[in-house]
Amino acid sequence: MLLRAASAARLRAPLSSNVRPMRLVATDRSAIATGALAALVAVCLATFVDADSPSGSAGLIVGTLFIGIPAYFFVLGIRRGEMVGLWAFRRPVLRRVALFGLTAASLFTVVQLALLLAQWIGLM
Repeated sequence: MLLRAASAARLRAPLSSNVRPMRLVATDRSAIATGALAALVAVCLATFVDADSPSGSAGLIVGTLFIGIPAYFFVLGIRRGEMVGLWAFRRPVLRRVALFGLTAASLFTVVQLALLLAQWIGLM
């Protein structure tokens, strides 16, 4: 009964006092995680993006959604007020972009080599 009264009181409280805007902060860890996600999405979409297939455009659009948008928020993570001058050449931004690229490229290479080895052995 007491728990029910407390939750009812919380629901009646004004929202402006408890709600803070969500802030996405780009860190080195978020850049690495986004690079891993980008590599896995690229591996999955590699079979769809082909010059001969009509579904290549859809693969590029899906790739943009699942790679480009998270990369913008979790790798660059720059608010509009911070985009002054040469913001792209600031050391933290360059470090996060490099971590994203290295993670994506290395994980993509490892997964492709594992798939090639599995195909060569005859597992797939």
